This record gives sequence, C-alpha cells and structure tokens, in this order.
Amino acid sequence: MTTKSGENLLYGDLSYAIRGACFDLYKQFGGSFKESIINKSLVKALESKGLKVKTQEKINIFYDDEKVGVYIPDLIIEDKILIELKVKPFLTKEDDRQFWHYLKCSEYKLGFLINFGSKQLQIKRRVYDKAREKIRVNPLLQNKNPRQSASIKAQVMLLTVLVLGGVILGASTIVGYLMLLRVRASSDITNSTKAVFAADTGIEWELYKCFKCNPSIFCDSTCTTLDSQKPSMSNGSTISSSVVYDDSGAPQSIKSTGQSSNIFRAFETKF
Repeated sequence: MTTKSGENLLYGDLSYAIRGACFDLYKQFGGSFKESIINKSLVKALESKGLKVKTQEKINIFYDDEKVGVYIPDLIIEDKILIELKVKPFLTKEDDRQFWHYLKCSEYKLGFLINFGSKQLQIKRRVYDKAREKIRVNPLLQNKNPRQSASIKAQVMLLTVLVLGGVILGASTIVGYLMLLRVRASSDITNSTKAVFAADTGIEWELYKCFKCNPSIFCDSTCTTLDSQKPSMSNGSTISSSVVYDDSGAPQSIKSTGQSSNIFRAFETKF
C-alpha cells in the first residue's frame, strides 16, 4: 500500500487489517463498554483476521541507548505495531503526546492510539521511523565505540563520586570548625570569668594590706609583714597586684591583673 504522495505505507496491510477490526467492533459495541471488554474483543477480532496478538507484553524503554524501564502497551501486533486503547469521550492532546513518547522511547516504528469514544471511533496512526533513522545515522549522536562510551560513563560516575565526596568533606570540615569555635568561645568565657575574679581579688588584697599592714601609715610601701599571706586562687588563675605611689610616696591607686590560661583581665582603683 502507498500514501497519497506515492511512498510505501509502513506495514500497510497490517494497518488496514487493524482499522478494519476496529470498525467492525465499533459497529457492534460502539463506545458503551469499559476498556477491558473492548481489549478482549479487539484481540478476538484481530486474531480472526489471522494476526498474531500479544497482550500485556513488557517492552523496554531506552534513554541514550540505555534501558531505563518498561512500558506495557495494551496490544502488540505481529511484534511490529503497538496499540494503545482508550474508552473516553474524546482523545486529548496529552493522550497523543504521551503515546508519542511511548513509541519514541521504544524500538517500535509504528503505533495506533485508538479510542472507542461514546460519539465516534478515533484512530491515530503514529510513525516514528524516519526520525529514528536520522538519529541513528547522525555521526554526532551515533555511538561508534561502545568501549569509549563505557569509559566516559565511568569517568562521569567517578567525577560525580568525587564531587559528592568533596561536598561531604567540606560540610564536615565546616561543622567541625564551627564546633571548635563554639568550644573555644565557651572556654574563653570561662577563663575570662576566672581572670576577672582573680583581678578583683588582687584589688581587695592590696586594700587589706593598706589598712592592716601598718595601722599608723596608710599603704606603707615598706611594710612586708603580710606578704606571706597573699591569697592563691583555687580555680587555677593567678594574681599580680601592686600599689602605685607618687614621687612623694603617697599612694595613688591600686592595679591588679588576673590571668587564666591566655586570658588577662586588669583592674585599677584610684584613691
């Protein structure tokens, strides 16, 4: 069989037989029955015309020459033609688009989208042959070296693993650094508190000496009788304190520094 343009119709005799079986069935049933009944009846109608029919046959779906899943058409005729059946008021663009993608991603060249509608029988014959051949012979898309293709895929997988590993390592490093900063901040607060307490203790100690060391002279710079009683800090901090005198020997202020680890805090009290 040929088309109006004179080209040979792909699987012309089979296409004619399929259309005839559908019209015969629609004359008898119309669009009054559910899809499962139409499916079984069409199988019998096609087989009565001597056609080999498969139902619920799984076919592989490919992406970039790699199997990615399976599609189960309603019928497969002579291992050459897919048939997708519908029983609905009318076919939509989405039905047509979906069936086209099913055909495009399979190894079949011809498919029929058939709707036993309530008002009319709709038969859409879709061919994906010439477009498939163009893709296969395109030197930019044709896979000439399977080993090279496998090598490229392996490299892509390795690169993906390395990138993911780098992301995970980077995230782990950031989390660890933030935890370290948090620990250090907590430690600094603790040491700062200890240093402040030590510096304050130094001020109190020097004031105590000023009043107690030599009662007759306030802050006697020569009095050392109480030096042996200088307090020591139980929290591990240290004290460095002294009285500052002017040129005449009169006390001006008390300076005290507390240290805990590498944290210093200094106080000064003026008279």
